[in-house]
Amino acid sequence: MAPKVGRGVLRRPAVAPGVMRRPARQGAAEEVESKVKKFSEVDVKGLSKLGAVVLQEARYYGQPAPIAGHFKGLNMEGENVFVKLKVSGTKNEELLRILSGKKDKLVNVHACDEGCTGLLSDEVLLHAQSFEETDLSRVPWLTNLKPEKDDGGEVDEMAELRKEQARMEA
Repeated sequence: MAPKVGRGVLRRPAVAPGVMRRPARQGAAEEVESKVKKFSEVDVKGLSKLGAVVLQEARYYGQPAPIAGHFKGLNMEGENVFVKLKVSGTKNEELLRILSGKKDKLVNVHACDEGCTGLLSDEVLLHAQSFEETDLSRVPWLTNLKPEKDDGGEVDEMAELRKEQARMEA
């Protein structure tokens, strides 16, 4: 069947623009949405048992700061819940710079509810409403704060100079 012409635009019959028709695509979209959970939907004990997570919509001083890591603990201050996160990676340049200089790479994440203004701030405090459990090896930025593993031990770059100095002194 030939394409229909309408108002100078050629289009395939029975296809509306922007509509996903394949059932497989619809299932994949639903599967991705189901992995993201809100902090308000999970009880405190459930949060302490979580492993590797990604906070795609985290905010740092009001700026987007996607961050990944492992939950390490919880603090409660009144109605507020703060989660300690050992960071393995982030897309935020300022946070990346700050955490690169810290040995423990721990941040506090305020588990926000719907009415959180995000005004509470600190050098290592983020705000997030949702999280996603994930495998940290799936995307490179998820582990950009982990140190690279060395194949061997420490290499003594000064060994040759020490030998030369000992020879000169003798």
